[in-house]
Amino acid sequence: MATNATLMLCLNAPELKRDFLLSHMAELAPTYQYIEEIKPPAVYAEAEDKGLKVLCFKK
Repeated sequence: MATNATLMLCLNAPELKRDFLLSHMAELAPTYQYIEEIKPPAVYAEAEDKGLKVLCFKK
């Protein structure tokens, strides 16, 4: 990736939680730092942690 680029990971598997992405990043890309989670719109609140997960990282 380019210097100072933002890496955005998206996961839309209801059986997998955000920790799945965090643990894989810690193992496979430990030099990347978690910076934020982009939450879905409020209309999807009932699907919290079961719907789309979007996490951003920087190196």
